[in-house]
Amino acid sequence: ARGSQEIPGLALTLDRGGSCRGMLFRIAPRMVESETEIIWAREMFSGIYRPRWVTARTEDGLLRAITFVADRGKPNYTGPLSLEQQASHVARAHGKFGSCADYLHATIASLQELGIRDKNLVRLDKHVRAF
Repeated sequence: ARGSQEIPGLALTLDRGGSCRGMLFRIAPRMVESETEIIWAREMFSGIYRPRWVTARTEDGLLRAITFVADRGKPNYTGPLSLEQQASHVARAHGKFGSCADYLHATIASLQELGIRDKNLVRLDKHVRAF
């Protein structure tokens, strides 16, 4: 909800294909149930994601992990948008959880703290700021 009916926001989400860099969180066995409920509530409330098991390559080898990816079967899945269309939505969208642009900026900053530079998000950010 970083957008409205009039100006919907965009989710910064994983989609089919390719790979990405990120961070894994290991949950202590005794906390799996309670922590999974929290994660589920946060990620699945909007109905735009579907959970997916993936194999993650880490410094310690391959690990199984759950992630949340775009659900292409949902009516609000946009499909491919041009960079200009993405920037227009992100720059103007605002909802009960704040602005889509602030979400983009915070995501980029968080990734940078992890030593990750996502060139696509940085390119989008430049267009959003110019918008």
